[in-house]
Amino acid sequence: MSCYHSHKSCLRYILLIAMSLIMSLIALTYFIKPAQQSFSPHSIEISKHHNEKETVSTAGMMIFSFVSSIVFALAYIISSQDKVTAFWGCLLAFIFGFGFDQAVTLLLKVSVGRLRPDFLERCKMNVTAYHEMRAQQIAEFGVETSGYYPCTGDEKAVNEGHMSFPSGHSSTSGFAAWFCVTLCFSRALKITQFLKNEKHQRNRQKLSQVTEIIPSNQDVSTSLFHLQDANEKGQHEQRRVIDASVASDIEANSSVAIEVSNECSLNCNSTKDTNNDINQSTECFSSSSGSSAPRDRLDIRLITPSVVYVTAVVLSLIPLVLSMWIAATRVSDHWHHPSDCVFGWLIGVVSGLSCFPVLWLYESERKEEKML
Repeated sequence: MSCYHSHKSCLRYILLIAMSLIMSLIALTYFIKPAQQSFSPHSIEISKHHNEKETVSTAGMMIFSFVSSIVFALAYIISSQDKVTAFWGCLLAFIFGFGFDQAVTLLLKVSVGRLRPDFLERCKMNVTAYHEMRAQQIAEFGVETSGYYPCTGDEKAVNEGHMSFPSGHSSTSGFAAWFCVTLCFSRALKITQFLKNEKHQRNRQKLSQVTEIIPSNQDVSTSLFHLQDANEKGQHEQRRVIDASVASDIEANSSVAIEVSNECSLNCNSTKDTNNDINQSTECFSSSSGSSAPRDRLDIRLITPSVVYVTAVVLSLIPLVLSMWIAATRVSDHWHHPSDCVFGWLIGVVSGLSCFPVLWLYESERKEEKML
């Protein structure tokens, strides 16, 4: 491999890592004060009860995301022939996808500033200021409208109350789940390609065996045909002679007739033996023309593409169901609206699927480098 190709490949990897790190640095916008939205103290959407205790905490969600990703990545690496390439491919894909997911999620959080369902309890609105603003609104507009009412609650809790859209738990757990799905189906694609190659190789071997066997097959068939024809002609000639002798001497020489009948029975027995030999020869030929694999080895023909893809789907359902359950708990805990969780999970889907081209490009370039 030339130095040019080596430096070019390394430069691509460095740029990929830098892009991922930049996206992760953008995630630091979490510490920026989110956009402030006006609200009405009578809104039902933001008047839910605030639950301090979450069903799935941030730490629990991170543990699920990292553990599931590591488990599926280890399975992917172990089942790969080039384990070093598989390791770095999984690492780069995870860094890229995770950075993309966190950057998009937090940028939308601080930009949109949607209020959480329990915002009013977080806000602990200043009642005196509220009545003053309400009187001013009625005097000016004739009705009470939404406004930027001052809050007296904890500043951190109030700022978090403005970061409902999209759900971070949903996007992160969704990314982890779809990262696992990407690894599963990436391995399934390679296994099915391997099975197709093995099938083509077996077909070629069978074709070569049949080509070698066909001449001997014709010879055996021809010899068997001639043998049967000779036997039939012999039987016909013997019966004709026997019938003539019996017709001329049946009354004069009865002993000759008995002797001839004995000879006929012997000829019939020899014909049966000849037919049995023919049948045995045919069976031997048919058994020799077939290919018998050793029974102590696993027959790879039992592993079909359908079995591979069904296995991948079943394994993928485990992290998918868990990630959807985590997203659902954010609604029941009154931390997010349903649309926040749905959109956050879709961000995770896009982030997880974006890992596939990264993994594929890295492994393809490594394969090309080894061929040079």
